[in-house]
Amino acid sequence: LTTFPLTTFPMGNFVSISSQGWGVNCFKPSDTRFLSTSYSITLTVNIGAPISFEYNTPEVKCSGVSPTDLFNYFSPNVTGFTWNRNAITGLDNSLINGTQDEWGAQTLINSTLNDIEVTYSITSTDGICTENFNYTVIVRANPRIENNNIINLCSGDTLEYTLEVDPGVSVVSWSRTDTNLVSGTSQNLYDNQLFNSTSNIVNYTYEVIVQNADGCNS
Repeated sequence: LTTFPLTTFPMGNFVSISSQGWGVNCFKPSDTRFLSTSYSITLTVNIGAPISFEYNTPEVKCSGVSPTDLFNYFSPNVTGFTWNRNAITGLDNSLINGTQDEWGAQTLINSTLNDIEVTYSITSTDGICTENFNYTVIVRANPRIENNNIINLCSGDTLEYTLEVDPGVSVVSWSRTDTNLVSGTSQNLYDNQLFNSTSNIVNYTYEVIVQNADGCNS
């Protein structure tokens, strides 16, 4: 709260108001009582605190998750923000701009075989001042198995199969979907419980969970 004492001086058809080195001229009222009167007004000046935005750039996210709440990265005085990004091929583009209310509604789905870098333009405010920032996220491609094949065996044969995964990708687990008795945690699938007593082909399906170095699963 800052108080400026103001003094007026008659200047012909104008009144001059002077305070602390600066002056303002205004039209003199017709009432002569105002020609040589000193006034004091209270001028309130609100100074916004500095706005900061700090995070480890770039941030890495798995496909299918929402971005981090940006209020975790802003200084505490920030009360809201708006954001936008370009539409990017291979990324879900159903929501590419909005306010803080829409931010968490995004789902970063990467439908490609490669990582996608996304840069957002962020405008933040503390109710008085605004600051612009860039926020960059790398959306990882889902880890995958290279040899997703169909294997033909005869009844009574044993399945011995090695999964081929991308560099940096490991097998978390695998299991046969029709039983909990056949499972493992290595790249080698082994199953000696393959029998067919029908006159038709029987299909067995195995579910494999793989993970990359960032902890993204598929």
